[in-house]
Amino acid sequence: RLLQSAEAPKSKEVCWNWRQEQLPILKAIKNRRLEGSYNGYPVLPGYWGSYCLDGLAMALWGLYHSNSFEEAIIRVVNFLGDADSTGAVVGQMAGALYGYRGIKAGPPDRKVKYQARPDAGSISDMDKAP
Repeated sequence: RLLQSAEAPKSKEVCWNWRQEQLPILKAIKNRRLEGSYNGYPVLPGYWGSYCLDGLAMALWGLYHSNSFEEAIIRVVNFLGDADSTGAVVGQMAGALYGYRGIKAGPPDRKVKYQARPDAGSISDMDKAP
């Protein structure tokens, strides 16, 4: 119901509208970090995406705003947090959407040091979120 209606469960939460260019979930993540809890359960300050609706919204966002299997994965894992889980979720959906032939075979062409990409998801603006 929440994903279909995009209704926030509480006033402190924002809608998980994964169709928007900027994922508004960052504001909710910031609120949880500042309060130290989510629905009464403690949260770790630098760890997000493990809550199922957050992880699903992040994966749907990455898939919706991508043109390839690789791009979907890069967008989602660059949110950091529970990147292995959110990457696995978007990987399954992207594999179904783009198919076997859409997955680039072999290891990456080269290894690069992590750096934020403008076309990828990012939490760098989290502290600036209203």
